[in-house]
Order: sequence, then C-alpha cells, then structure tokens
Amino acid sequence: GRVRCQEANHHREVQQLEAELQAAKSQLQRLQEEQEERIGSLRELYQQKLSEGLEAVDAEAVRMRCRPEMEQLKRLCEKGLAALEASHGRLVAQLQERHQAEIDRLRAERDRALAEETKATLAALNAMQRAHQEELHREISNFKEDYAQQMRHGLDTECLRREHQEEREHIKQEILSLSEKYSLKCLEKASLEERLQRAGQQLQEANYQVLDLLARNKQLASHLGMQILQREQAVLTDSSPEALEKLLQLRESQLVQQREENAQVLHSLQLAKTKINQLNSQCQQLSNSLRAERTMHQAESQHLQARLEGWLLLPMKE
Repeated sequence: GRVRCQEANHHREVQQLEAELQAAKSQLQRLQEEQEERIGSLRELYQQKLSEGLEAVDAEAVRMRCRPEMEQLKRLCEKGLAALEASHGRLVAQLQERHQAEIDRLRAERDRALAEETKATLAALNAMQRAHQEELHREISNFKEDYAQQMRHGLDTECLRREHQEEREHIKQEILSLSEKYSLKCLEKASLEERLQRAGQQLQEANYQVLDLLARNKQLASHLGMQILQREQAVLTDSSPEALEKLLQLRESQLVQQREENAQVLHSLQLAKTKINQLNSQCQQLSNSLRAERTMHQAESQHLQARLEGWLLLPMKE
C-alpha cells in the first residue's frame, strides 16, 4: 500500500511538472508572437522609410522625425528581451529546483526501502539460524534420551548405532543444505544491493547531465542576449533604411535562435524525465525482487522447521 501511495504521489508530481512545462511553452509562444509583431512593425517602418526615401526627403529630417519612434522601438526591444530572459531564467530555476527535489526524494526512498529490506532479511536469517540451532540441540537431547531408554530396555547396540549414525548423517546433510542456502541468499542479497547502487549512480549521473545542460543553456542565452543588445545599440545609432534592414534581420535571427534553444531545452528535459522514469522502474523491480526472495526464504525456513519437527516425532511414535 505504501509503495502504491508513493507511486501515485510520484505520478501526480510528474503530471504537475508536465503542466508547468506546458505553461512555460505557452509563455514562450506568447513571447515569440510578441517578437513577431515587433518584427512586423519594423518591417512596416522599413517600408515606410523606403517610400519616403523615394520621394527624396532630406536624410537629416527623416532621422530627426524617426528618432522618437526609434527610441520607443529600442525601449520595446530591450523590455521584450529582458522579459524573455527573466522568464527563461525563472523557468530554468524552477525546473532545476523541482528536479533536484525529486532526485533527493527518490534517493531517500530508495535508501530507506533498501535498509528496511536488508534489516528484514537479516532478521529472518538470524531467526531461522536460532530456530535451527534450538531444534538441533533438542534433537540431540531427545536422541540421547532415546538411546539411554533403548539401552535400558536391552535393545541391540549395533542396531542403535546404525540408526544413530543414519540420523546424524541426515541431520548433517540438512545442516549443510541450510548453510548452502544461507550463503546463496547472502550472495543474492549482495548482488541486489550492488544493482541498486548502480541504479543510484546512474540516477545521479542523469541529474548531473540535466543540471549541466540547463547551466550551459542559461550561459548561452545570457551571452546571446548581450551580443544582440550590443548589436542593436550599434544599429540603432544609425536610422538609415540599411540600418533598419540590419535590425530586422537581427531580430529574425534572434527569433530563430531562441526557438532552437527552447526546443533543445525541452528535448533535454524530456530525455532526463525518461531516464528518471526508467531508473525508478528499475529500483521498484529490485525492491519487489528483494521482497519476493524474503518471502520465499521464509517459506523454505518454515518447511525445513516442519521437517525437523517431524523427525523429532518419529522416535516418540516408535
């Protein structure tokens, strides 16, 4: 029941992350639409300036008349770029925090489950060993009593010796079988712990890869924004039609690069999510395997205990 509850909580958290990613996509789409509208405004302004140039208007007068519009356009561009960078930074920070919290929670659950399974397995093995020793001592004590009673009744010594030898060999074989099974269970437990450790290391490596990708994307976005801002400032100092055309091309290039970076970030996050789901599935399978092994081991221990009790009852019936 607790495992199902944890799986349900994890599923709800994954759905919440998907909803937040969808909201981030919508926000990015809205910013892209605003960017396209600004590019359209620049294109119209560029066409207007070209038509005014065809009418042989003085360049200085055009520059003075367009300066307020250029300043307003510059402020709008800077404001849009700052909003885009702030939104992107918040999205990346939120995704990093949630991803790290999910990794820490999964690692804590894995360690707790492993510790519980290990403790339960060791307790079962110790209990089985103590029960076996008690049964062995009881069997030896009963055998001594039966032997003394049979000697008092004048039974044949050789027959008693053979029976004693057979029973002792039988008990010895059972002890060896139990020891061998105990060793095999210890080896299987060590193998499962090693597999869980490897799965944890893979989960940690996937976390580091996602964090590295997010950091690199953030650094590239910041560097690209600075370069674009410097180019815009250089271009906006000149309000000629050629400068406006360069600014239009720069905006279009910025939009294309931003789309590619957004697609790359979403793809990387999707890959990381798939990797985390795979590792969670592996951890769950290993936990189920440990639980099944412990159940089977307890059943075998009870079966052997019943057989020993049956052997103890045989001399009493005879």
